Amino acid sequence: MAILDRLPTKDRLFRFGLVVDAACLVCGSDSELRDHLFAACPFAMDVWNTVLSLCGTRCAALTWDQRLSWMVGNLKEASQAQVR
Repeated sequence: MAILDRLPTKDRLFRFGLVVDAACLVCGSDSELRDHLFAACPFAMDVWNTVLSLCGTRCAALTWDQRLSWMVGNLKEASQAQVR
């Protein structure tokens, strides 16, 4: 659902008139959009940096789409290296 941008984020629910406040529940500094929740939120950035650091890698991607492309490319490379 995240890849298709179909998550019931507060921003989407706000557009349907189902919630009053579209602010991010985690940081409160921006609208709760998929891109914010998975890439731009300071909490999400900390999580990404911690997980990638534990995996011994880094990713300079700034948006969700950039992160997704990076993950697909790196996972494809890793799986091909294991086959060899």
